[in-house]
Amino acid sequence: MFSPCASVTPSPKQLKEGQLLASQAARAAARTAHRGGCWDCCGAEVHQRRRLETKVRQQDTLPRPLREEKAVEAPKDSEVELCIFLQKAQGLPKADFMGTADPYVELLLLHEDPLSVDLPKSELRGARGKLFDQAVFRSKSRVVRGSLAPEWNETYYCTIPHGALTLYLRVLDYDLVVSDDFLGHCSMGVLDALESSRALGAGWRALLRQSSAPERLAVLRDPRVAEAPVAPTAHRLLPPKGQESTYDLSSAELFLQVTLSGRSVRQLPKAADTEETCQEMGEAARSNELWQILKLSSHYSVNARLFGEFRGCTPLHIACLQQHSDAAMALVEVCRASLIPLAPGGLSAAMCACMAGAESLAEWLVCEGVPADLRDDEGKNLLFYAASHACPELTAFLLSKQHLSPACRASDGSTPLHAAGAGANEKAVVVAKQLLEAKASVNHADGKGNLPLHEACRAGNDKCVKLLVGSGSALTALDEEGKTPYELGQASLPQATLRLLEAGQAAAKNPAPASSRQPGETFREAEKRELRARKAAISAEAEASWQAWRAQHPRTETGLERNGFGASAEDLEDPFFNLPQPSPEAKASVANGKSSWRVKVRMSLCRAFTLARGASAHTSLGRSARFAGPHPDSLRR
Repeated sequence: MFSPCASVTPSPKQLKEGQLLASQAARAAARTAHRGGCWDCCGAEVHQRRRLETKVRQQDTLPRPLREEKAVEAPKDSEVELCIFLQKAQGLPKADFMGTADPYVELLLLHEDPLSVDLPKSELRGARGKLFDQAVFRSKSRVVRGSLAPEWNETYYCTIPHGALTLYLRVLDYDLVVSDDFLGHCSMGVLDALESSRALGAGWRALLRQSSAPERLAVLRDPRVAEAPVAPTAHRLLPPKGQESTYDLSSAELFLQVTLSGRSVRQLPKAADTEETCQEMGEAARSNELWQILKLSSHYSVNARLFGEFRGCTPLHIACLQQHSDAAMALVEVCRASLIPLAPGGLSAAMCACMAGAESLAEWLVCEGVPADLRDDEGKNLLFYAASHACPELTAFLLSKQHLSPACRASDGSTPLHAAGAGANEKAVVVAKQLLEAKASVNHADGKGNLPLHEACRAGNDKCVKLLVGSGSALTALDEEGKTPYELGQASLPQATLRLLEAGQAAAKNPAPASSRQPGETFREAEKRELRARKAAISAEAEASWQAWRAQHPRTETGLERNGFGASAEDLEDPFFNLPQPSPEAKASVANGKSSWRVKVRMSLCRAFTLARGASAHTSLGRSARFAGPHPDSLRR
């Protein structure tokens, strides 16, 4: 037997035979070590013997690995370290005559998916051929004896290059005598598996959709993405080609998770420090260049106001106005763009998205934190924009989830139903029906007296007109120019709808809210006419009251002394004439100029009231009431 301690140099043939015998002797010594076997013949130290024993026991474990895995070193910036966690399997078929199986999994990282290529059965069964020989990584799990739901809980590390790779997994049943049975296989893209193993938001997914394979890998290496791993996902096992009826794989699943190790986490690329303005970010948002936005956002603020065509808008407003949902989501979630800034006119980002017709984006922005009840400079909230731009899904979301009232009014007094009726889109009738089901009133007039029916007739929306007429709208109502809905719709509505309006107007079953207005009369003219009529009615009522009082207090004599101090009997009985007359002595004293000031004042008051009562019969109600009795100011004087 060849001894490794011999001093004679053996020939190559003897060396090969000696290595084989030494390997067999080492295995035998490892098996008999616990029985007190001698290990000192080779002069090895204790730690070397323990290491050799561990290695031999690993070699005796079946199945043996296809190649030895080297120690994993820290990856460079250009390399990515992949972590594959194989958790368990369930629903495996019965492969042994005992009704169980001894499953293990073979893992391969390939440049091409074997399931999408028509390979021969021999190559697919033995994992041999040109496709499998170029594998980036290859390894096997341990064998779980007698189980149809094995649990491995093993982790594999490998360094992969940038690019699209496929993770191919084969589940086999270990047999001691014959070859292993091929139970099933499955495959998945490495980048797709990395995405499914992360809790990504809509913004990150939008960025990944518009990225190439190296860019997707760079996004997945960002620490903001690597913070929230999810549980291992299940992958369905498929039968090999030609063995579809051999095993029942209807409930067979393999659970694993593909992630990036912590040493592979890198920040996304940043832009160079240049003197360019933030206008480039606005142009990038306008052209939907997500990676350009991402690079510029690391140096410039994503909330900066822009100039030019979109003056006063932020990149988020531009992306919403251009209907770039991916760019808007990436700005909010990846670049942390603020949802608070408003565009010119008080428009929020959700309103801009609604104006562009991107109702799903507007709904997503509301869920992210944009207030749905925020009003613009005209007093309109998001429900007005959803109604005017015919967004039925967004309208249903705002009415049911955000609980916005359909009776809310803008600064001009209009309601969302006015905005829906003024739209010419085919979906406007759907929005109008949703608002009516939410108890919106069809007879609420705006500040100019227009009803939703007026707006629908003016816009020529035939379906909305029929819907509003059937909901009980007033057909004889007049707008600010004094025109009925029939007169407004003569230029744009079909004849059948016009006949319907004409018949309803003739029947006059629904009186107008402002029925005092006459046809052809403007709103301002009607207000002036009503004001004159109210003034005339008040004057007539006052005159009638004065005539009734005078009838109860008739006069028998109209001639009164203008220059003297006398009064008739009727005047003395008048309750308003209640001052005592001066005596003859007082009159004489006044004539001589020796009376007191009190007598003079009393005589002046008597003269004034006598003259006033004589003149009151020829004046209007206002003047007679003013001189009917002594005025407090005159008494005070």
